[in-house]
Amino acid sequence: MASGSCQGCEEEDEEALKKLIVRLNNVQEGKQIETLVQILEDMLVFTYADHASRLFQDKNVHVPLLIVLDSYMRVASVQQ
Repeated sequence: MASGSCQGCEEEDEEALKKLIVRLNNVQEGKQIETLVQILEDMLVFTYADHASRLFQDKNVHVPLLIVLDSYMRVASVQQ
């Protein structure tokens, strides 16, 4: 996850990111906050990858991310 710059690693990271985006899109209100925080933390790790710009290119991440952040903005662990 978010390691190295080999082609196989990038493909694995892209698949993992796609799964995280699906999970983020499917977050339901009342779901465990810890699960949501873990999704957000895992996505954050990918932003530090050397290939982050390619990884996030053409992915619709910002809309579900903003919806989740807006919905849970009063939750301290999400704010962090």
